[in-house]
Amino acid sequence: MAYGCYTKPMKPTDTLKTFYRDFKKPILISLVLIGVAVVIVFFVALFIYNNHENEPKKVSYQYSPVNACDLLTMKEAHKLLGKDVIGTPVVDPNVSGDVATSSCSYTDKNPNQAAMKVAALSVLSAVDDKGVEVVKSEFTSKEATKEVKVVKDLGDAAHFDSSVGQLDVLNGKELLRISYGIGASPQMNDLDQAIGLARDILRN
Repeated sequence: MAYGCYTKPMKPTDTLKTFYRDFKKPILISLVLIGVAVVIVFFVALFIYNNHENEPKKVSYQYSPVNACDLLTMKEAHKLLGKDVIGTPVVDPNVSGDVATSSCSYTDKNPNQAAMKVAALSVLSAVDDKGVEVVKSEFTSKEATKEVKVVKDLGDAAHFDSSVGQLDVLNGKELLRISYGIGASPQMNDLDQAIGLARDILRN
């Protein structure tokens, strides 16, 4: 009577040990790669999150702030001051509370600084309904002074302050402050010239 070879059945634990022994290296490599991938994904997500947090917050205004240089342009400056003109850098309006401020100015290149001509505009504009009241209040605050002369048929209301040669025009949600003349002697600014410039600005 012949007897065959007897093979002892493998226990489940022996199977796992054998599998681990045979595939130990690939398993370790896979675990390392998975760990590296997880770390990379984590830092990429953290980088994106931090960049998003540091992005300037877009502010939504009820009314868009007005840029003075959109109203008093270089083209207008050439008409007033000639071919050679020096202009201030164009910057975004500065918003504070319910209003925004913006300014723009140009000068000619007269070598005699005392005789240099200046065309300048500053704008106080409302960014919401509260700002509209601020703009109106700012305009009327000068009306009681003796140097101020009321100017009719210009914007919603206008007056000229002869002490500083400045024409103030209330136009809707904006207060326009206009100066045009010899920069060193603004009190000599001509009202009719300022009115002419104001009309051109209001058309822009």
